[in-house]
Amino acid sequence: MPFKSKAQMRWMFAAERRGEVPKGTARRWARHTSNIKSLPEKKKASFLDTLTDQVDTTVQLAMRQLENEDTRKDVIETAIKGGILGGGINLLQGTSIPKGVLLGALLGASWGLASNMLQQ
Repeated sequence: MPFKSKAQMRWMFAAERRGEVPKGTARRWARHTSNIKSLPEKKKASFLDTLTDQVDTTVQLAMRQLENEDTRKDVIETAIKGGILGGGINLLQGTSIPKGVLLGALLGASWGLASNMLQQ
């Protein structure tokens, strides 16, 4: 696999020295990298990376909030409603229903959590 940035390359060699990565991995990646000099210093975060980070943050916040029984019930109820709504919208659009259910449930859970936090 080729390196995507110089920062990634530095991290890989340092991690190899610390024993976090099997020996030879960094050199193997370097051999697969066509032009190391032209690598950017840092790779711009993709939309998926940004979305994943935001979901992780939301999940951590949710886990703290879900310690309360009433909050748990509200969030689950809103997630179910969001999942049904998301599936219905995707059905009308002719796109993937499971994807709509998942996205709707995530948005519904986020909405339930946010509204519950605002009430406290």
